[in-house]
Amino acid sequence: LSGRAPLDLIIRHTTPEIAKILAEEKERWDTLLYFDPQDEANRSVLFQPEPSTVMRKVLLSSRDWSEKLPVQWLEAVKPIDLEIRNHALSAMTGGRWWERLESLSFMAPWTPVGNLAAFSISAISQQTARQLADDILNILQIVHKRLKRLDLVNIPFSRDPDMQFPQLQELAVWNVQRWWTIQCPNLTTLKLGILDTEDLTEVTYPSVRELKVCATLPADTAMKIKLPNLEIFDLLDSLTRIFPVMGEWANVRTMRLHVQHLDHPQFGPTFTSFTRLEILEIYDATPVVPFFQRFEADSQSPLVCPALKRLLFDASQLKHKIAKEKFSKVFRTIVVSRRPSYPLESLKVLWPKRSGGGETEFVTTKGTDHYVK
Repeated sequence: LSGRAPLDLIIRHTTPEIAKILAEEKERWDTLLYFDPQDEANRSVLFQPEPSTVMRKVLLSSRDWSEKLPVQWLEAVKPIDLEIRNHALSAMTGGRWWERLESLSFMAPWTPVGNLAAFSISAISQQTARQLADDILNILQIVHKRLKRLDLVNIPFSRDPDMQFPQLQELAVWNVQRWWTIQCPNLTTLKLGILDTEDLTEVTYPSVRELKVCATLPADTAMKIKLPNLEIFDLLDSLTRIFPVMGEWANVRTMRLHVQHLDHPQFGPTFTSFTRLEILEIYDATPVVPFFQRFEADSQSPLVCPALKRLLFDASQLKHKIAKEKFSKVFRTIVVSRRPSYPLESLKVLWPKRSGGGETEFVTTKGTDHYVK
C-alpha cells in the first residue's frame, strides 16, 4: 500500500489488522467492491466517515437483506457509480450525497413478480419486498434527472416507476414489474432479462442503438418493443422463441449470438432481413453446414448479408469434437465465393479443444487467401 496512487479495493474477507491498515489509507480509495464478510467490528472501522475522499465507484453486497448501509460514509465519499445488493434501503432516502451520482444499480433479494419463475437468490416476504420497492422509488424520485445508467434486478414495484430520466443512456431490467413505464427518451443501450410483460402493450425506444437480451424473451413480447434505430444486438442465451421476430431489427450492423443451436428452422432464414449487417459473431454453438452455406455467394439466389465484412465463429468452449476439415472447406468457400463483389475482411474460427484447439483466420488480401493458424 506504499505510495499515493489511488486504490481499487475488492474486499471479501478481512481481519482487524488489515481493516485498520486500509482505513488509514481511506483518502486514496477510488473504487470499492465490498462483499459483506459479516463482521460488524471490521465494518465499523472501514466505514467511519472520516477521513474520506470522494470515490468513483462503490459496490456493497450483503448476505442479509436487512443489513443497514453505511449512510454517513456514503455521504462522505459521494460515489459517481453505486451498486447495492441485498440491503435495507430506508436509511438512504434521506441521503444528502446524490449530487455526483450518475450510475445506480439495485439488486433486491428474490421475490416473485407476476407469473414469472426464476432461480432463488434469497426469499423475502411480500411485505418486505414492497417496502424495498417503495424505498427504491423514493430514491429514484431524488436522482432520476441526473442518472446516466440504471440497473434494476428483482424489483416488484407496487406502483408505476412513471418518471422522466432525461439523461439516462443505459437501462438494465431483470424481473422488474412494469419496467416499461420508466421514461428515458435518450436511452442508447437496453438490457433485458426475465421480464414481467403481462400488461405491456407497446413501447418505443427511438434512440436505442444496442440491445442485450440475456433471458427468455418470447416473440410476442419482442414484437411490442419497438427499436427503429437498433444497430447492435447481443443475444446471450439459446432463445429460439425470439428468432421469428429478429427480422424486425433489420437495421442491425453488429450481431453477437451466444446460442446452442444453429439448426432451428426459423433461425437461418432470418438472416435474409439483415442487409446492413457488417459484423456477425457466433459463440458456443454447435455448427451445421447448411447454416454457414447461406453466406456463400450463389448466382442462383440473393446473397445473405451482402454488407458483411467480419464473421467470427468461436467454438472454443464446446465440449465435443467437430469436423475441422469439413467446416474449414465450408469457410474457405464462403471467402472465395464472396470475393469478387462482396469480399469479407475477416473470417475467423476458434476451434474446440477436442478438435485440436487454436484458431484459423481466413483472410482475403489482394486476391489471395491466407489461412493463419
